[in-house]
Amino acid sequence: MDIDERRLTMRLRKYWDLVRKTQPVPDYSHFNSGTINDIWPYCFVVSVDAAGQVVADGTHTYKYLYIGEPIIKMYGKDMTGQTLTQGVKHFMGGHVFDKLHEVTTSLVPVEDTGHIVNQQGKMLKYRACYLPFGKEGAALSHIVGGLTYRVF
Repeated sequence: MDIDERRLTMRLRKYWDLVRKTQPVPDYSHFNSGTINDIWPYCFVVSVDAAGQVVADGTHTYKYLYIGEPIIKMYGKDMTGQTLTQGVKHFMGGHVFDKLHEVTTSLVPVEDTGHIVNQQGKMLKYRACYLPFGKEGAALSHIVGGLTYRVF
């Protein structure tokens, strides 16, 4: 992997702060992946409550709008266009749901480190961050995440 893990999370957080200015959560319409083009492949974007409703148990739904190629390779599956809910954890990284929920309730960036075993049986250690974005005058609408990993 040609990108430093800490650099990714620090750069994404710095960009989030720049876009947000004095707002508690930056407006997603101001997000520009071209500004972070060199780390964009290590990112993903989910929309929050894409169907416009919270699930009956009060949890949110998340729809993957973009997943960078290294993340697709890590999971062994392209989740773009799929919905992630509490009851349906489609892939081994389903714990991501818990971190997304943490962002939706706190409305602040969340960082995560850990390990998973991929479909080929190899251990992957990862570092990730999840950044909340909203719509002007509205609630949270998107979460932009960054993820780097090493294979052991």
